[in-house]
Amino acid sequence: MSFLFRDMTKEEILEEELKELRPKVDVYLKTIKALFFFLKEFSSDADGVPSDEFKRTIDGLGAMFAPGEKAKDAGKAFEKSKDAILGFIKKEKDYFANKEAEYKNIIEILISGFSILSADNIKFTSNMFDVTAILEEISNLKDILDIKSGLVKGISHMKKTIGDKQARDDQHISAVSKQTQHMKIDLAKSRDMYLVDELTGAYKRFAFDTYLKNLIERSAVTKTQFAVAVVELDNFYEIHKTHGEQISGRAFSVLGEGCKKQLRKDDYLCRFEENSFSMVLLETSLRHALKTASTICKEVSGQPYAFVYNNVKSTLKLTVASGVGTLRKGDTADVIMKRTLSALNLAKKQGGCTAIGEDAL
Repeated sequence: MSFLFRDMTKEEILEEELKELRPKVDVYLKTIKALFFFLKEFSSDADGVPSDEFKRTIDGLGAMFAPGEKAKDAGKAFEKSKDAILGFIKKEKDYFANKEAEYKNIIEILISGFSILSADNIKFTSNMFDVTAILEEISNLKDILDIKSGLVKGISHMKKTIGDKQARDDQHISAVSKQTQHMKIDLAKSRDMYLVDELTGAYKRFAFDTYLKNLIERSAVTKTQFAVAVVELDNFYEIHKTHGEQISGRAFSVLGEGCKKQLRKDDYLCRFEENSFSMVLLETSLRHALKTASTICKEVSGQPYAFVYNNVKSTLKLTVASGVGTLRKGDTADVIMKRTLSALNLAKKQGGCTAIGEDAL
């Protein structure tokens, strides 16, 4: 290296060294960014360990490692954040340790239950042995009346033993089944109340905002492409004003069903505003996303919506418009949604019943 630099000035030597360092710095910064993302993904987000504050700490720290930030400031931010990061890790480890203890306790309870069941089975077996002994005694009898009487006694004892066992088993199974069913219902209710819109069954807006932000961060690491579409019932407020909340709600639900019909299993649907849905279409180009959004607009707008209002049968024409955007390098959630909503506004200005992509802006 010294031989190559022998006829160069100090400034030229520094410039050459910087050229060699820049690719390394880029790799280091990308790696640090990915590690921060992995660290957030690794947080459990369990009820007992809220991770929102931890993720904000990681986001703040990640911003200090962005290109153009001073290394000294990044170092200070890291030192300042260490205690918070370690504190969260400890809380999460303690939480899972406690959960492990709970699960062990549940296992012990189950083992105890099986022991009781086993003891019950032993008792049942013992009673059946008693029945066998009675039948053996009967086989030694010679008088037919004695044999008949003994059989009646043995069969009665056997039926009672089997009946008692079945009743106990049914009672155990019923109790466990009811408890499990209640737990499933409670879990589903709490999840739905928190994440899902009651009218349409789509995710709520805050869930979409979190999902989109995390997806953009993930895409920066995994290079996953996706599209976002906003589909709006353009005449929602006109319907609401003329026919009331119930009819406008039903009309909006028709749009929701139209969206669900076109989405794939891994796509994401959210009630974005009172009169619109937002969709995330994974591994989708702008062209294919536009095709999906256009199909929704045409199918929902093309079918008159029949309803009964004040005991009178009526029909409505639903006006649907959509804007579509795709992820670009450096996008934030706000940036991609701004382009998508601008495309939606353009579609509405053109009369609705159409989808327009960000490329038309």
